[in-house]
Amino acid sequence: TDKKIILTATPAPNSELEYWSQMRFVSKDILGDNFFKFRHRFFCLIRGKSVIPLAGVDKRMMLKMMQSGYKMQMLPGLEKTFIEKIKPYCMFVKKRDVLDLPDEVYLYRKIEMTPEQQRCYNEMKNNLVTELKGEEISVPLALAKLSKLRQITAGFMYGNDKALHFKFNPKMEELKNVIEEIGSHRIIIFCQYKEEIREICKVFDKRAYSLFSETGSKQEVIDAFRASSNGLLVTHPLTAGVGLSFNNVDYCIFFSLSYSYLEYEQCKGRILRAGKKNRATYIHLLADNSIDEIIYKAVQRKEDNQEIYRRLMR
Repeated sequence: TDKKIILTATPAPNSELEYWSQMRFVSKDILGDNFFKFRHRFFCLIRGKSVIPLAGVDKRMMLKMMQSGYKMQMLPGLEKTFIEKIKPYCMFVKKRDVLDLPDEVYLYRKIEMTPEQQRCYNEMKNNLVTELKGEEISVPLALAKLSKLRQITAGFMYGNDKALHFKFNPKMEELKNVIEEIGSHRIIIFCQYKEEIREICKVFDKRAYSLFSETGSKQEVIDAFRASSNGLLVTHPLTAGVGLSFNNVDYCIFFSLSYSYLEYEQCKGRILRAGKKNRATYIHLLADNSIDEIIYKAVQRKEDNQEIYRRLMR
């Protein structure tokens, strides 16, 4: 008898919709042979207390509704039915239950933005436009402001043709403090923007190893970092967040976060490996009362951009 098996670290990191293709590979009898029938049966569009069934909602209407704040979720009350359908074919185990892993420590360093940063942040948040160093910076869509707000908390903003920096960057200063406190150890620093990577490498000079889309020989950089005694690997999650193992690294700093729960978990996994002796320490640099905190909470709840925006506006 032919047998099929799927091994996955995180089967459905973004939505239960992702289970369909996996179950279809195992057997079309589990969740059906048609994705759209499966989606219509188990899912709906939700915004606040408004619940809209998918029946009769075409692709254009669905896109318009999701742009207006609706989120596709499982129909209330069907969660148990869904789980019962896939349960006989699944085995769920946590990494810590099957591997010998070290302890984990989560630390949070709050940063207070400068008056100049706070002004730009509030203007962008309320009006979709602000001004820095004489250059007016605006965004055409409300959701695009999320990116600009993240840039402001990191100490800069992309203008029309270049990055504009604030006179003083509290997050960079706090990064210096944290690295000084850690001392002579290897550290991985995750960033969301190229400008952050460039600035951190400029500040820490020869101690820093940049690893992102512009890096030439990535393997040479990785090998050099591993061979160092106190190197700083400054990187983007999509470059170093998957597949790499750093058992000799005990510290991971999140200079900035993305909205992806899976991306965040993968980043932590670079230093949380089987056989590792020392504990894994994750340090988050978060601008106080800002989008930094909202994104961190959203990642823990696996929320999407639309939900982050609604939370920000509230």
